[in-house]
Amino acid sequence: MKALRTKFSTYAIALLIGFGFNTSAIAGSGDFAGVYGGLYGTVTGVELDGTHTDNDAQKTRAQAGGVAAGVGLEAGVSLPLGDVFFVSIGGSWVPGKAKIGYSDSSGGGSGDNTDTSLFVSDYMTYYIQPSISIWDNSAIYAKMGKAMMKTTAHGDVVGTTGDVSGDTWAIGTQVMSDGGVYMKAEAGATQMDQFSITGVSDSTTATVEANPLLAYGSIAIGFKF
Repeated sequence: MKALRTKFSTYAIALLIGFGFNTSAIAGSGDFAGVYGGLYGTVTGVELDGTHTDNDAQKTRAQAGGVAAGVGLEAGVSLPLGDVFFVSIGGSWVPGKAKIGYSDSSGGGSGDNTDTSLFVSDYMTYYIQPSISIWDNSAIYAKMGKAMMKTTAHGDVVGTTGDVSGDTWAIGTQVMSDGGVYMKAEAGATQMDQFSITGVSDSTTATVEANPLLAYGSIAIGFKF
């Protein structure tokens, strides 16, 4: 996870610094200043890598994965910090639900006990987004924020999971029209904190623990008021 965070931070800093010293004379942060809101579509790949601990305290590796698409809402405000620099503070919400199959990777035998479906829903992100206007209607940005989602488990399990949170990093581009309509293209990743399901296979002691990693790409369209 540290390597992932370092790569995103390095790319983002290089991107912002590189364009910050090579912006056009007609670039302007004021073109993006104001309150905004819009719709966005996202495709997310989810990877879970964790452990299953049975009644005898024996640990086996467990894995899961899946790809989900969704449509959400975003809103925020952009504040100019100079001629070309500005920062956006906002949030986004995807109300849908995605299913991830979870199974013991040891295969066969007692490994079948861990077969469970994990559902994630109500994915929310709060972020800060430093940006640089490179032309009068275009900008590049880096994004850092906190993500939260609800999780529920179904199958051979009696325990519950609850809410899970994590950290998000992304880079992207934004284009603004003269009428205030904007479009954004973004790529990023979210590392969620570890969650635990107790009560796997109708046992009060067997558990599954994992750290979800989400990689996504999104396209947004909205309006700056």
